[in-house]
Formats: sequence, structure tokens, C-alpha cells
Amino acid sequence: MLRSLREGDSSAASAVLLASGAALLGLVGMTVALGFLVSRPQLLPYFPIAAAVGMLVLWRPAWLLPVFVGLTWTAIDQSHFGGFSPVQTGGMAFLLLAAWFGWRDLDVTREVLLTCTLLALPIFASAMVIPGGPLQPRDEMKTLSFLVIAALCVRGTAGVRRTVRVLVIVGIFLGLGAAFSVLVAPTGLFPLELDPAGVEAPRAAGPYGESNFFALSLAALVPFALYEYSTGGWRRWLGIASGISLLMGIFATGSRGALIGVAFALGTFALFSGRREARRGALVVLLAAAAATPLFLSQANSSASRSVSGRATENRIALQMFLDHPLLGVGPEQYEPLYRSYSRRIGNDSRPLREPHSLYLQIAAEQGIVGLLGWLGAAMVVVRYAIRRRVGATLLGKAVLTSVGVWLLCSLFLHAGQLRLFYVLVGLVFALGADKLPLPVPRRARPVRRPRPVRPLPAAPTPQPTLLERLR
Repeated sequence: MLRSLREGDSSAASAVLLASGAALLGLVGMTVALGFLVSRPQLLPYFPIAAAVGMLVLWRPAWLLPVFVGLTWTAIDQSHFGGFSPVQTGGMAFLLLAAWFGWRDLDVTREVLLTCTLLALPIFASAMVIPGGPLQPRDEMKTLSFLVIAALCVRGTAGVRRTVRVLVIVGIFLGLGAAFSVLVAPTGLFPLELDPAGVEAPRAAGPYGESNFFALSLAALVPFALYEYSTGGWRRWLGIASGISLLMGIFATGSRGALIGVAFALGTFALFSGRREARRGALVVLLAAAAATPLFLSQANSSASRSVSGRATENRIALQMFLDHPLLGVGPEQYEPLYRSYSRRIGNDSRPLREPHSLYLQIAAEQGIVGLLGWLGAAMVVVRYAIRRRVGATLLGKAVLTSVGVWLLCSLFLHAGQLRLFYVLVGLVFALGADKLPLPVPRRARPVRRPRPVRPLPAAPTPQPTLLERLR
């Protein structure tokens, strides 16, 4: 190599520079990690995992963003990282990267920004009319930034495929952790949601701290598990392990809405995937779920006997807020503070602080007609983009679109508590269509004009003989 360097071999010089840069980066990373361990010794159990992920990223840098998306999906609170939030820090870095990629593909960036604008403008408009004074919706804008990151930083089909694989592995981790918390014992990362009255069975809350949102995050990953199973090879075992883990985790949460979402995911993907392997994978998951049902009988019985009167009251109050403020709503995040004043005269729920438990009713109550129109416009932009870019033409595209459908279906029963995960899925739709040329937009055909008939020229008059010619 030294001879190559003396002779001016550029490839050898590049290799040396790359190795030196990697070594320097590794040294800096180890120094920072040791500093964190000294100041925050509670991070020690996560250090081997972080080291393994760091080695993977150095070996394959393209996996950096999928790992970030997987970490975001786990919703692990920053308290488990000693107060340091890798999601917020990584999100700021990836926003800068998204700005760089956005300049390189303005066609996709234009659609992404249009979608974000349609979602953001109603939030700002409703925040300006809050009775207590204008509100700056920082949390909503931070949540919306995940759509931009996933859409512009996940590059094409290969990037989406890597992201889906990481999410499938995350599904195994979350599902088994939820089942362990119910069947064996809760842990700090996988606590239980307990009924204060002691009537209902304990439910797995996971890192989300709330069983219903935790179940929704698991249900949205079922199409990805079926996709991995359908690709064959060793990925089949990964997909079936993830599918079974997700079903066990959902059973541990005792969520009825998530079970509806799983049924939708299995039926839709099996019917419209066009793959025999997808139908076979759905059948295997159902058989495994039937076998695991006896382990979670207490959660199933509590779920079946749970009353829906509280949610009916919350939905009615959200509808009444919309009727009282139809144009711009009561303002973002204002449903919960106003709930008690409405519950005194609507419904029979004595709890002072509640959520609307319906994303669509929450939008109507907090953003009014403007918010509903904004969401409808954003949906039309995404659907038009998916059709023009032929996102649903591939098996991976069908899995992503099915996952979006599962989230929208389950959102009938849940509010916008973990909306950033939905924005990640929408961002994957944009990313998947980035490497596909759009279909040409047909122009309006002009009516064909018939040519006017050509009129024949009048025949020339026959010359008459003169008088001299007649005398001759």
C-alpha cells in the first residue's frame, strides 16, 4: 500500500483516508459513550446494544435512518436514556438531511410540502382563536416533521425495504415484551396498566404507557410481517416470528380496536397482494393466534365486558364542541381542558380529564371545518401521488398502504396521541414513489373539427362567337 501511495494510486489513498476517518469517528464515539456512562450509569444495560447498532451503522450507513425510525416506533421515553433523547437529537439532524435531499428531488418535495401545509395551516389558524390567547403549536409541528424526514430521507424502494425490515424486528421486541409483562412479570420498560377498582385484568402498556396506543402500534406492523413472510427464504421465518409476536402482544393489551385492525390487515393483504404466500402467512398467524388465546383469557374476558359508555360520552362532547365552534374549533390540545365543563351537562362520565378517543372527532372539535378540509385535501394529495407513482403496484407498496389503512381504521377509536407514527407511514408512501416515474396526466381532448366541404369553382362561361365570325 505504501508503494501505491508513493506512486500516486488514488484508490489506495482513498482507502487509507476512509480507514483513518472511521477510526477517528469510532474514537470520538467511544469517548462520548464513556462520558455518558460516567454521568449516567443507568445507561450501562443499553451500552452493548448501542455499540452493536453503531458497528452496524459504520458497516452499512444506509441502515442509519431505518434504525432511527425503529427507535422512534418503540416510543421509549428519554428517562430510560438518562434524560438524553436520541429521537429528538436524531430528528434535528435528519431534518437538515431532508432539506439537502429535498433540493435534489423537487417533484417529490413539492408533494410533501403541499401535504404538510394542508395539515399545518388549520392548526395555526385554530391556535390563533383560543380564548386564553394565541398558542404556539410546537408539539404539532415537531410531530409533523417526522413525515418530512421519512418522505425525503428514506430513499426509494431499497430504503423503504430496509425500514420495513427494522420495524418487523421492532415488532418482535415489542410483542414479546408485552406478552412477558402479562404472563411473567412487568418490567421498567414494559409496565402494566392496572384498573384502580381492581375489576379488570392487567393490560400491557409497553413503552407507550397506555395499552390502546401500544396495541395500535403493534397492529400497524402486521402487514409488514406478512410482507416479509411473502418474500421467502430466511425472511419467511422473520415474518412469521414477527406476526406471532405482534398477535401475542395485542392480546396482552386487551385492545378491541387493535383486533379489528389486525383482522383488516390480514384480510386486505391476503386478498389484494396477489401472492399465495401472503394468504398462507395470514392463515399461519391466525392459527398461532388461536393457539395463544388461552394464555390471555383474563384480558379477553375483561375486554369483552368493558363498557363503552365512557367513550360514547367523550365522542358526544367532541361533537358538541364542533357544533359550538364549527369553523376553527376550540384550538389544538384544548379538548382535555374543556372536557370537564362539557361533561357536567353531557353524558354520565364522572372522570375529570378525558380524551375524545376518535382522531376524526378530535380534528372536528379542535380544528373545525378548516381542519377537516385540510385533512381531506392532504389525503387527496397522498392518494393522487400513490396512483401516479404506482405505489400500490408492488408487494411492498401494498404492505405500506395496508398499514396506513390499519392506522386510519383504528383511529376511529383513538385520538392523536401517537400521530408521529402515522406520519412515518405516510412518509414511506412518498419515499416508495420517489424512484418511480409518474404516469403522464392525460390532457383534455379537443373535439375534432370536420373539414369544411370545398365548394367547386363556378365553370367558366362559354365564349360566344362575335358578329364577324357569324357572318363568315
